[in-house]
Amino acid sequence: DTFICEGESIILDATSPLSDVQYHWIDFSTEPTLEVFTSGIYSVTLSNGCDTITASQEIFEKDCDCVLYFPNAFSPNGDGHNDRFGPITTCAFANYELRIYNRWGKEVFYSADPRVTWDGEGVPEGVYVWRVQFEGMLNGHGLAERTGSVVVIR
Repeated sequence: DTFICEGESIILDATSPLSDVQYHWIDFSTEPTLEVFTSGIYSVTLSNGCDTITASQEIFEKDCDCVLYFPNAFSPNGDGHNDRFGPITTCAFANYELRIYNRWGKEVFYSADPRVTWDGEGVPEGVYVWRVQFEGMLNGHGLAERTGSVVVIR
């Protein structure tokens, strides 16, 4: 399976070294290659006088403009390394909200600014659940939501 970025394309190549091969792609094209712009399952049938073979490839489309990553642990011990928890990204956001909850569902941190990160102050070591909502300025998509957990290590 293959990934392509939104707005980009990939060439699927079914070229055979045999002569007199006929190509029949799912979109009815008959060339040995097919340019693909969107996600889906693309199949091709190759045939000659002796045999017929069908192959398929699934293409997944992903947003390559705006990658948003959150670490799964941090150690707020004041040593200057991994002391804060927040998004790692180069993207600009609109309507950003990060909420962090303890194991009883009580909100322990909130930020509407991706530059304002959590210092873990006042919470014991353990696992916390986070939820972020945002709109990516670069990719033009609507509101997105992601969830995860983070371990506070003391």
